[in-house]
Amino acid sequence: MKLSRTALAAAALACAASLSGCISDLLAPSADPTVFHILSPVPAQKASAGKYDANLLPIQLPQYMSRAQIVSAGEGGTLEISEFDRWAELPSNGIERAVAVGIESSGAASVFPYPSVSPDPEKACSLKIFIYECLGKIGGKVRLMGKWQIDLPGGGKGVVRNFDFEVSSKDGYGGSASALSELVGRLSAQISAELSKL
Repeated sequence: MKLSRTALAAAALACAASLSGCISDLLAPSADPTVFHILSPVPAQKASAGKYDANLLPIQLPQYMSRAQIVSAGEGGTLEISEFDRWAELPSNGIERAVAVGIESSGAASVFPYPSVSPDPEKACSLKIFIYECLGKIGGKVRLMGKWQIDLPGGGKGVVRNFDFEVSSKDGYGGSASALSELVGRLSAQISAELSKL
């Protein structure tokens, strides 16, 4: 009886040692496959300086863009959500930043993203951007479509324009992020050209 208790104790210790090795393998750190992408502002062509500042209101995006994971077009009208390729910031923040930098680099206007505002209310117009579609296939076409509106101070006549831009992206999620950066650059250039005329 004493021998079998010893054998049982030895077997239990061997089992515990074996489980300890398995558990330590499970708890060991592993490489994180997540890749973070960012929208890069595209410097706009120089435009004539307009006479207004632009108070940029929060950009309205489709709900599928309100997440950190990169969303792409799948087959048959489906959406694919990447688990490991993500935006480093929410797309709405990235697009607002890229638009502001693009317009300011053109020289057309000073831009004040919400909640900041121009210190001179008499020369502050409001800029609203509504994006209806911001989607494409990885390694295929990427489309940016919507409308923007400039409201002049004092209730002056404003400007409303539709936009619909499309470019081909390179392979991978990095190529898709670069394509979206280019599309936002085109949008910034279109708005800059109008601000320079006001």
